[in-house]
Amino acid sequence: MVNPALIHLLDINPVEIQNNISKDNFNINEVGIAHNMMHNLEENNIKIFLSLALFDEKEEIILKSDYNFIYKVDNLEENYKINDEGETVFNATLVKTLLGMSYSTLRGIIFNEFITVDKIIIPIIDPQLILENRIKIT
Repeated sequence: MVNPALIHLLDINPVEIQNNISKDNFNINEVGIAHNMMHNLEENNIKIFLSLALFDEKEEIILKSDYNFIYKVDNLEENYKINDEGETVFNATLVKTLLGMSYSTLRGIIFNEFITVDKIIIPIIDPQLILENRIKIT
């Protein structure tokens, strides 16, 4: 069971930021988003890597923002299983909850730190869509 009261955001770390926002290109035509998830089962920690790119009408990047979000989940043992291949499989509701929290937080960071013009809107996105866009990191 996913209990938000048992989820703690421990840290937020910028990985890479590319800011090309100006008064000439503040119209967002497309949003690109992807994620990766890592975990430490012994410490009940999950790291969400979230990559967000905002594109203008010319399909050029207005803003690219990559961040790591580190969470501690007190009842993590209730939210995963080990499959026959020995892989950790997490409860989809937990993952979507963490993705939604991370994306909402990232939107706030972007508005607070990088938006220098009026009328720019970063859409709310269903965490299921973020879940479907996974980045493989080796």
